[in-house]
Amino acid sequence: MKSATIKFLQDSQTSRCAWGDDNTCKSLKADYSCSDLNNFSNICNLTCVYESNTCRERKCSDITNSIACDNLHTGDFEYTLCQWTNGACAVADASTLTQNECYTRTYGNYKWADNKCVKCDDLNDRFASNSYILGAFALLFVLLE
Repeated sequence: MKSATIKFLQDSQTSRCAWGDDNTCKSLKADYSCSDLNNFSNICNLTCVYESNTCRERKCSDITNSIACDNLHTGDFEYTLCQWTNGACAVADASTLTQNECYTRTYGNYKWADNKCVKCDDLNDRFASNSYILGAFALLFVLLE
């Protein structure tokens, strides 16, 4: 039996070929978002929701069972926190999380303090200050050359 080799068809550094809903190969951005997938329902349904000929981001309300109702990945480092309430999955407020849930369900972006789940604001500040330090070193390097 002969094995088939499947190649990932990429037409540039920023796009690739994909089969559209009209059964033709079309160019698709490599870093596509759900709204870019309106003509690619099969690809849309992998990570997004296809309804009424439109591809859209998933929402907590799209989740239909309590086990899967946790977090929705909405970007490279972005998540929407979901919680099962009254028989449905809905957007959750981190301040309602318990001490056991606070840190893990928010991927370390919240902490338990003063008997409530609070955002770790210093995470953003630390990254911003590191960028300034790195920029200062780069400028110094250029000036010394």
